[in-house]
Amino acid sequence: EMLNAITVNFEPNVLDRLSEEQVAFIGLYLREKPEAFNIESTLLMKAATSSDSRIYEKAFSHLEEIGLQSKFALGLLESDFPRAIEEATLFFKELDASSPEFLEDLLSLCDSPNFLARSLGLEVLETSQDHIPLAKIIVSLKESRHPDIRHFVATKLSANSELLPNSLDFDISVLKSRNIERPTKELVKERLQQGMPLNLEALDESLLKTLREMSQGLVEKDKEWAIKQLTGIKARGTEVPDLQIKEIEE
Repeated sequence: EMLNAITVNFEPNVLDRLSEEQVAFIGLYLREKPEAFNIESTLLMKAATSSDSRIYEKAFSHLEEIGLQSKFALGLLESDFPRAIEEATLFFKELDASSPEFLEDLLSLCDSPNFLARSLGLEVLETSQDHIPLAKIIVSLKESRHPDIRHFVATKLSANSELLPNSLDFDISVLKSRNIERPTKELVKERLQQGMPLNLEALDESLLKTLREMSQGLVEKDKEWAIKQLTGIKARGTEVPDLQIKEIEE
């Protein structure tokens, strides 16, 4: 009865800097009220990411008994606690690539706001890409706004553009990005240059608009590239609005 009375108002935030007596109480609480430490509970996450090793070791022993799940493991990764990261990393690296939940778990990692989680997601993706539909993954990842994920997509498309036949929305988004994504932008520019349509009719209006904007921009490297693409289109006999080519007199 006393345990019940205490646990009714128990606050997970007190799981740091505890006395030996308090740690002993947590151990008793865990044994007598394991349902309070279920995989969905805030209490279990607080215990697993406690700065007190006496607490988090009890939490991980409990997790070993009830089984770690993807959503909880992602929370551990995003906690920035070394012990929690260690357990979560091992969990994700041991996922079965043939399981129905694998792609969803992988995309959850790659979509995380936490850089470490995304890095692990890309690592797992690389090691398992022979066993998963990479094209399907690329379709999902192209919507990301995280620079590391966008660079991964651009790299894969540079090696095999057929992974995403209609990549124009992704390409334009990268072309409009700031200089922080320079390596990714250069990959996209090189791939677009190789596949630039020979006539204006085949050139998407949104890409043409982006090329015009870049040709009038302040970044010299991008400006020169865009002018070169537009000039090439015009030189093949297609009228490009707002572009004039001056002949150099000898």
